[in-house]
Amino acid sequence: MSNLIDQLGKIYEVVFSRTDRLVFNRRDAQQLYAICMHGSVLESTSACITLLRSKEWGTVPAILRNLLEEYVDLVNVRRDPDYLKRMQSSFLKEQSRVLKRAIESGDTNPYLEALSNIDGIEGHDNKVTAELDSLRKDGFGELGIKDRFDRAGLVEMYESVFALLCQHSHNNLNILERRHLEEHGDDIRVAYYQPWSSGDMMPYIDTIAGVVVGSLKEVAAVLNLEIELDLAEVEAELANLRGLY
Repeated sequence: MSNLIDQLGKIYEVVFSRTDRLVFNRRDAQQLYAICMHGSVLESTSACITLLRSKEWGTVPAILRNLLEEYVDLVNVRRDPDYLKRMQSSFLKEQSRVLKRAIESGDTNPYLEALSNIDGIEGHDNKVTAELDSLRKDGFGELGIKDRFDRAGLVEMYESVFALLCQHSHNNLNILERRHLEEHGDDIRVAYYQPWSSGDMMPYIDTIAGVVVGSLKEVAAVLNLEIELDLAEVEAELANLRGLY
């Protein structure tokens, strides 16, 4: 089992070692935000590896779910720079929802009280709403999670890997049973921090490795740095991992 984790760590290091070669134009929004998204992928990957090495298995699926969303947005930005406008729409929609709730019920909701008392909150909400309406009018409205995967050409991942990871994030009963119950003859006991087998771990490790390598390839395509980043070496390390299965 440890050799799988060690090889995943090696893949991460090989990918991360290339960050100093990522030369980009900060005035080009596609390049700038692609670099930022790749950074999020790296950080989430590192977090997963840390948890795996510490045998803190339980939260890995939730972080991996977030990692897939980061990767999907990166793929979409590589495919279409205007996808950034849809990401802005999603942000504005969530911001407007919180602002409106603060205006409407901030006096009764202790978590929104401070926000509701900020001077000019109504004017800011109007500005946010106007910008969101403008983006929607121009055809750049926010997308649901399935649509984001679909646009990235990854709908099959959404319907399988992502759907399974959502079960962990949503506190489903079947996941609770798998994580915290174990049979002892005719008895059932509660157990915390149960270890994973190599078979349990392998799908997660494979997905994490594929995503972090894929993220580097997406950034390389945006920056036109495929040759400079020596992607063949990175692919070879991924193949080494999969040769352990």
